Amino acid sequence: MIPELFRHILIFPAIFIALAFNSCSKFRDESPAEKALNSGEGLRIGVAVADISPEEIDGIDLGGYEPRTSNGLHDPLTARCIVIIDDETVVALISLDLIGMFKSHTNKIKHQIVRETGLDEDHIFLHSIHTHSGPSMLNFGLSTISYRSRLSRRITNAVIDALETNINVTAIISSGHSSAGTINRRYPERPVSNKFTAIEFQDTARATFATLLNFACHPVVLGPNNRKISADFVHYLRNYVENERGGTAIFFSGSLGDINPTPIHDNWIYGRDGGTFGMAEELGSDIADDMLYAAELKDTISIELRVKTKRCTLNNGPGPDPYTEIAILDLGMAQIAMIPGEPLTSFGERIESFLPGPYTLVFGLTNDYVSYIVPADEWETCSYSFLSSGCYEESAAFDKAVAGLLEKGFSDLAGEMFGMED
Repeated sequence: MIPELFRHILIFPAIFIALAFNSCSKFRDESPAEKALNSGEGLRIGVAVADISPEEIDGIDLGGYEPRTSNGLHDPLTARCIVIIDDETVVALISLDLIGMFKSHTNKIKHQIVRETGLDEDHIFLHSIHTHSGPSMLNFGLSTISYRSRLSRRITNAVIDALETNINVTAIISSGHSSAGTINRRYPERPVSNKFTAIEFQDTARATFATLLNFACHPVVLGPNNRKISADFVHYLRNYVENERGGTAIFFSGSLGDINPTPIHDNWIYGRDGGTFGMAEELGSDIADDMLYAAELKDTISIELRVKTKRCTLNNGPGPDPYTEIAILDLGMAQIAMIPGEPLTSFGERIESFLPGPYTLVFGLTNDYVSYIVPADEWETCSYSFLSSGCYEESAAFDKAVAGLLEKGFSDLAGEMFGMED
């Protein structure tokens, strides 16, 4: 018989072991990701929208045209999550109304999502639409510290909600070229493609459940005079699509590094002084109208998910482990290249050439921010610049070698996935 004292002493290790087992066995039945995967058969998606507006809407450092601070809220900033599920894989695509985030920040958010959902970290993609009327996430201003700490919680909740609300869908993909007013700000003489792609997900009653939208243009209609928090033209684009079709619209910026809205001032192509919400509404509505009613190619597609990621080491990069990550998401008839910065048009086109198609998409500003991605053969070749010498994108770029490193990485990934050679 164990003496009473020893019995009480032994209780504490037992309690500790039980608590540890319970903690480590959080998903001993099924994680949210596993539940979603096992919840049915065939193609399914779930969507969720979370408000990620700062709680204090005055005095927040705004990104893109520093220094300036907010003096109000025009439209709520959102995290829009779509989870895509087939019979073997779950992928989460999360679009944020932010200017961008560095890898250190996205990694923390992804780790929390993994802990609470069981999703594969390589299957989580955090994208920023690049609005210049949101919190300044690419510096470390004191006004955004508390905001950053709340952001991860709200994004994670959106992913959980999306996993829990998945339904069977049919996917209809379309693409074309918009007539909306944009300009290549580095090469104003060049025509702008304005390529768009949309994937509409319809429920079993043929009602639109969600629409994924992809287009390339800097969300800077509002310019440096605006101090109201906003998603810029993207806010109006999504509203237009939702009002016309129903469901939830989720927008992803493409190769926007050199693409701006049509200039307000003829002699100042980069300048956005005087941009208004009316102008933002016009641009967003024009793009949305073309996406919905001016498609040049359209197909109902069967989606079988495949994901491949690759770590790319950066020359002279920051920190002890200077790397970024790229990925290709294969949907069958469509592939999405995930690029961690602001790709110039030509760079995005090079990456798309590695993909078999017939539909190819680029998501810039995904999982990391390595600034402007300028191909080496375009370095300092711009025909327009507001600088006294040199081109603006090069002056802000992280490194001249980045484009080549990422291009080689995508070439390798495409070769592994599709057997395509450089």
